Amino acid sequence: MSQVRGKQSNGVLADLTPTKYQEEFLRGDKRYMAFVSGVGAGKTYAGIIRTILNMELWNQGDMGAIVAPTRQMIVNVIIPEMRELGLLDKWEYNSSYSDEPGLHSPSGSRALILSADNSKTIERLRGLNLAWGWIDERTAVPERAKEILSQRLRTGSYRNLYETTTPKGKDSVYDFYVGDVEGNADFSKQAFGEATLHETGDRLAIVGVPTRANEHTPEDYKDAMEQDMPDQIRAQEVEGQFVEIGSGILTEDMITKITPGELPERQFRYVVGVDLGVTEDTAKADANDSDYWAVALLAVDSLHPQGYLIDVRRKRGMSLRQGLEWLSSICKPIPNADVAIESNQSQRWFAQEARDMGLNVTQVQNTDKKEHRLIQLSIPFENDTVRLVDHGDTRFDDFMSEWIAWPDGSHDDQLDAVEIAVNYADLWGAGSIIGGDLYGDG
Repeated sequence: MSQVRGKQSNGVLADLTPTKYQEEFLRGDKRYMAFVSGVGAGKTYAGIIRTILNMELWNQGDMGAIVAPTRQMIVNVIIPEMRELGLLDKWEYNSSYSDEPGLHSPSGSRALILSADNSKTIERLRGLNLAWGWIDERTAVPERAKEILSQRLRTGSYRNLYETTTPKGKDSVYDFYVGDVEGNADFSKQAFGEATLHETGDRLAIVGVPTRANEHTPEDYKDAMEQDMPDQIRAQEVEGQFVEIGSGILTEDMITKITPGELPERQFRYVVGVDLGVTEDTAKADANDSDYWAVALLAVDSLHPQGYLIDVRRKRGMSLRQGLEWLSSICKPIPNADVAIESNQSQRWFAQEARDMGLNVTQVQNTDKKEHRLIQLSIPFENDTVRLVDHGDTRFDDFMSEWIAWPDGSHDDQLDAVEIAVNYADLWGAGSIIGGDLYGDG
C-alpha cells in the first residue's frame, strides 16, 4: 500500500493494512486481475481496497460496477464490510430504489452494485460505459456477466476488471487465468509465499492464498476449517487451489499409463473423437459455459483389440470456422485418421464442411444416455483395453481432472471426446484394422 498512500490525499486508504497477497492484487498494470483463495482469506477486503483505488485514484469521476452472486451477499457481506472500514462515513450509499443507486465518492466516482441472480440485471450492464468492474465470488456468477463487463470497459484512465473467489474446480476462471495462457511466450508462473502468481500480458492471478494468510481471521475459525475435511475439499476451500472434487465413480487407479517407448512396433489405425462446442443457441452456450471443443486421438492396434490414448485437447471461444480450422490442424499430421463426430441437427453442416476440407468424417449416433456412456467408458480403461500414453508432460492433466471429478466436475468435454473415439474404434473387432505407425507412415 505504500506505493499508493502518498498519492491519496483524502486519507481513505490510510488505515488499511492489506496482507502481501492482497497488496499484490492492488497492482495497476493489468486489465484483468484475480484473487483466488480459501474461505476467509480476505477476498472481499482485497476487492474493496481495489474499488477504493479505482474510485479515488485510478478513475476519479468515472463509473464502475460491483457484481455479486446474490442480493443477500451484497447486503450481508459487502456493504457491512465497507461500513466496518468506515468507508460509508466518507462515501454516500444510495439504495437500488433511488434515482442514482450505488456508491458515490467525493471525487465524483460512482459504483453500481448489482446481483447476478437475475439475468435482467446482468443484461442491464450492456447499456453502460464503465471504467472498472469487480466480480465477487466469481465461481458463483455466470460467465455472461464477465463477458458483458469486459465489453463495457470504455472509459477512465485505467480500465480494469478484477475477480475475487474461492475456486470451484477447473472452470472458466481457471481457463482464463491459467489453462488457456500456459505455453504462451509471455506467460509466467512463480511462487509467491504460499500462493502462486500466474501472469501474462494483460492478466494476473494470485492463486492459492490460504485461509491462514489472513491475520484478521480468528484462530478458532482457521482451526475449524482445517479439521475433519477430505484432502481435495481442504485444497479447494482452505488452500484456494484449483482442484476437481472426486465423486468416486471414475478413479485414477482405473487408468493404466505407458510411455511412448512401450508402444508396440506395428501399424495403427487412428481415430479422432470430436466433441463440438457448438449449439443452435449460442447465447445459451455462453450462459451455461458450454462452448468448449474437445478432441481425442486414439491409436488402435492393427493386430490386437487394444487402444492407446495418445492425446486429448480442449479449447473454447472459437467461431465455427475457427473450430473447423483447429480440428484440421490437429488431424493434418495424423495419417488416414477416421474422425468421429456425434450426429445432431446443429452439427451436420460441420461434418460436411470438414469432409470438404479432406477429413474422413463419420457422424455417429448415440442412443444411450450420456451418463451411461461415460460410466461404460471406465470398462475398457479398467481392463486395459485402452491405455493412456504418458508423454511426461501436462497434456492429460485436464482429462484426469475431468475423469476424477465426473459427474460433479466443471467439465466433461474431454471425457465425451474420448468416449466418442473409443466407441467408434470398436476395439473388440480391431483384428482386421490396419493403418500407420504413431504419427508416421511405416
